[in-house]
Amino acid sequence: MLGIVFASENNSYMTWLALIGDIYVNLITALVAPVILVSVISGLIQLNDKEKMKRIGTKSVFWLLVSSAIAIVVTIVFGMATQVGKGAQAVFADIAGVSSTTLDAYKEMGTSFDKIILNLFPTNVFGDLAADNVVAIIIIAVAIAVAYVSVASDEDKVKPFKSIIEAVKKIIFRILSYVIDLTPYAVLCLTAVSASQLLSDKDALVQLILLVAVVYVVCFVQAYVVNAFILKFA
Repeated sequence: MLGIVFASENNSYMTWLALIGDIYVNLITALVAPVILVSVISGLIQLNDKEKMKRIGTKSVFWLLVSSAIAIVVTIVFGMATQVGKGAQAVFADIAGVSSTTLDAYKEMGTSFDKIILNLFPTNVFGDLAADNVVAIIIIAVAIAVAYVSVASDEDKVKPFKSIIEAVKKIIFRILSYVIDLTPYAVLCLTAVSASQLLSDKDALVQLILLVAVVYVVCFVQAYVVNAFILKFA
C-alpha cells in the first residue's frame, strides 16, 4: 500500500524507504560471518574431543554443500514450474543502456567447476570473512577449534580463549537480536519500494507478488522438508 500511495518518479519518501531497507540488508550481511564463525567455534570447543570435532566439522561442510545444491535445484524447479519473472520485461528495460564492456566483464566471470570448488576453501582469513564465504568460514572455525583443544590441555595461557569466544558470541547474538527486531519494518520498506517501481507495469507487479509467494514456498520446502531429511540422515 505504501508503494501505491507514494509511487511517483523521484519521490523523496520512496528514497528514504529504500535507504532504510538497504541499511537493514547491510546490517544483516555484516553479521553473517561473525555469527557463523563464533557459533561453530563455540559449539566445537564444548566437545573437547579432537576426533569428534573433526568428524562433525567434515560432516558440517559436506551437508552444507549438499543443502546448498538441493536449494539451487529446488529453486530452479519452482522457478521453471511457475514461470516467475515472465512478463516483467519492464524491470530490464534499461539493459540496452549497459555498455558492451560491462557485459564482457560479466561473461569473463564464468569459470570451471574445479575452480568453483577451489574457491570454496580459504585463501585469506579476513578476505573470506569479508566476502561471507560460508564454507571457508566453517573450515577456518573448525581449524581454530581443533587447534584450541589440541593445546588447551598443555598450555594454560590459551584457556581464556574459550571465555573470550563465549563473551563475543553473547555480544554478537545480542546485536543480531536488535537487527532482527527491525525485520518487519525493513521488509515493509523493501516491498513498498519494489511495488512502487513496478506499479506502472501490471504484469511486472503480478510477477512480484508471484515471486514473493514462490520465495515463501521454497523457503518452507527447504526448511521443513529438505533440512528435516538432512537432520534424519546426517
